[in-house]
Formats: sequence, structure tokens, C-alpha cells
Amino acid sequence: MVYVNQVGAQDELVFDGASMVMSPEGSLQHMSKRFQEDISIVDTNQPVHDYGYEALCEDHDSYKNMIEAMKLGLKDYLAKTGIQDVVIGISGGIDSALSLYIMAQVVSPEHIHAIYMPTRFNSDESWTLSQQLTQNL
Repeated sequence: MVYVNQVGAQDELVFDGASMVMSPEGSLQHMSKRFQEDISIVDTNQPVHDYGYEALCEDHDSYKNMIEAMKLGLKDYLAKTGIQDVVIGISGGIDSALSLYIMAQVVSPEHIHAIYMPTRFNSDESWTLSQQLTQNL
């Protein structure tokens, strides 16, 4: 059995790739890369090398996979829409830190415009953390 899965974002869906080939006995014979395009040539006439069930789970760090899916979705969206520069509001908090981190993995720094948008509820520490965040990334 050959299972072929696309890679990339389509509307609200992100396809992770990870195409695979199973032997007639039901053993995992080959598994392609996740979250990136991959071309695989599998010779089904060769003896079966069973990668085992562990191979399906070896790259199953759910947090890593979520970040990879977000990066792939964002990268595809920007490519399909032709957007080259992005603007992101930051506060110094964990939400904007994670958003900026993911953005920095997809877009080069000169194309990211981080804007601090204070309100009367922000502390001086928010300003300091926002500056530190942009310098770090």
C-alpha cells in the first residue's frame, strides 16, 4: 500500500506530508519527511526493511509539530498571496513572543516590522521586554 499526502497549506488546512509505503505484510517500509517536500523512490522488489511502528512516532513531538505546521501554513500563505513584508504587534508577552518567533523562522528580519502598541494597562516592563524580544530575534 502506498499512502501519498500533500505538503503545504490549503485554506485552513495544513498537510504534513509523511507519505508512506507499507509492505504486503503490513510493515512500514518507508516514510517520507514531514512538513517539507520530499521525493522518495521505493523499490518494492527489494527485501522489506520494516521500520516498525516506532518510526511513525519518532518525530511525534506534538509541540514541535504544531510549530512546524504554523511555519508551513504561514510560509505558504505569504507565498500564495505575494506578501513580502509583515507587520506584527508586540507587547512583550508570551503570545507576541511566540508569534514573532514563528514569523522570524519564515520571513527574513528586514521584512518584519514589529510595532509596540501600548495601552494604559501596559507597564514599563512590557516596553523593555518588547525591545529585548526584537533584539533577540
